Amino acid sequence: MEGSVKLKVRKLPETNEWVVQWYEDGVYSEDKTYYTDDLEDAILTSKAISEEALEHGYPEVEVVMYPRG
Repeated sequence: MEGSVKLKVRKLPETNEWVVQWYEDGVYSEDKTYYTDDLEDAILTSKAISEEALEHGYPEVEVVMYPRG
């Protein structure tokens, strides 16, 4: 598999939801994005998604946590 994956963990102020956003080669994918109302769930899910992406052959996966709020 080619390309890199960036997972952005952030809080959406308009909905108070936490989101793990999937970017592949800089392109956002809503289909692979995860929503939750719990910060710990978002963090644990981003780690699981990262590990799964590496297992599926993505050569590089970066997880970025944005400030709360």
